[in-house]
Amino acid sequence: MQTAELGFTDITVFEAFHPAEGSSGLSAGIFNRQTNKPDELEMRAYSVRALERLVEEDGFHLDRVGYVRIAKTEQQLQAYADAQELQRELGVGSQLLNRQQLAALVPGMYVDDLLGGLFGPDDGHLDGHMLCGVLRDRALARGVTLRNRTPVTAADDDGSQIRLLGEDGDLGTFDLVVNAAGPNGAATAELLGVTQHVVNERHQICVLESRSERNIPAVQTYVPGSGQEAIWVRPEGPGRFLTGLHTQEIRTADGSGGEHPFDFRKSVEDSYIEAVAEAFDFRMPGWDDVGITGGWSGLYPVSPDGRFQVGPYRDKPNVLAVGALGGVGLTNALAVGRIAAEWIVDGEPTVFSFAKELVPDRASLSSVAHA
Repeated sequence: MQTAELGFTDITVFEAFHPAEGSSGLSAGIFNRQTNKPDELEMRAYSVRALERLVEEDGFHLDRVGYVRIAKTEQQLQAYADAQELQRELGVGSQLLNRQQLAALVPGMYVDDLLGGLFGPDDGHLDGHMLCGVLRDRALARGVTLRNRTPVTAADDDGSQIRLLGEDGDLGTFDLVVNAAGPNGAATAELLGVTQHVVNERHQICVLESRSERNIPAVQTYVPGSGQEAIWVRPEGPGRFLTGLHTQEIRTADGSGGEHPFDFRKSVEDSYIEAVAEAFDFRMPGWDDVGITGGWSGLYPVSPDGRFQVGPYRDKPNVLAVGALGGVGLTNALAVGRIAAEWIVDGEPTVFSFAKELVPDRASLSSVAHA
């Protein structure tokens, strides 16, 4: 969509199934700007401004219930205070909370082991299917061609153009191909003669039913960089919440690419429900009227070095990667899309000063992948 908005409209999008049928439609849909990573904060702030434009122009809906991230140590709280300074520069409103304020914001939460948190009152959650639908419609209105249920099965590169093949034969010849296949990114990269270092982590989401209508923001008790899973919860509707255990660290220890992109268990496991229930009971002891009634699973495509992959390959500049968004794709999608669009149209990214560091064949990525 953003490539078309920059004036280049000779674009064909091949979807293996339909938009949002994969990870985007299996996400909890949380968007927030409460991170202590400066580069990602810039991208999240940009993405939310772009989402607000979709609200104004296309009637897109954002559930701005708020989002709070907790701090257990003085170091974490200081990192949030530093992030708050950058948030102000980017026009993002937030509040640094102490323990008492955190307890008042999330009634029933155990806070004795917490020092406080960072609260964004304008953050919240969105519907991944709806977002993909709005982006699809905007792209189609600008002349983009969309071909659903058309997986790419092979590619021939003559050095200047790439011919794509599908199950029924020739799909066309293109000057540039963008690999935005999400969990299938590594396999698609191989077809294109390049490598994408990505690990598909399976994450599960539980549905929580309550007899009480609690008015709370989305709550994240996982702290980036801590290496520990922790509980999160967000409102879904009257008496209904989503919850689970979250981490952005890679958990697959065997060096493989993790879960198969199309053949993984989409239901929630009993053992996971038990682990979530135990963690939830500890963190939310005042919620004694709730129960887990089901859930589902989705994939997080994660980079071995923990950063997104956006940009062309040095040795094959007619292939561009967009992926490894690691479970925060909906939060960062429009910023990532802008970077990719600038590479395509202008030959280099300009909106974000650090964008060139995200190319998919960077040294840090390949060295970690082969360690």
